[in-house]
Amino acid sequence: MASVNSTIREYLLAEAMQGAPPEELTDDTNLVEEEILDSLGIFALVEFLEETFGIKIEAEEVVMTNFQTVTTIEALVTRLAPDLAT
Repeated sequence: MASVNSTIREYLLAEAMQGAPPEELTDDTNLVEEEILDSLGIFALVEFLEETFGIKIEAEEVVMTNFQTVTTIEALVTRLAPDLAT
């Protein structure tokens, strides 16, 4: 299985950034400020993360700080599923 980081990056590039070149997305790109993710995009991402990684993201976890960057999303996933940490 691909790493958590690369899986998140691939999803964001394909879905939220409509196939933008990979160099346009770094681990620290602010996804909210750069308008890559909005509230609807976050809910779609939550669904993707739950299905892909077999985790449950509770409503109180769905806050902007958990979805600010690829790094913060990866931290959320690995906190909810420690066995996925690389």
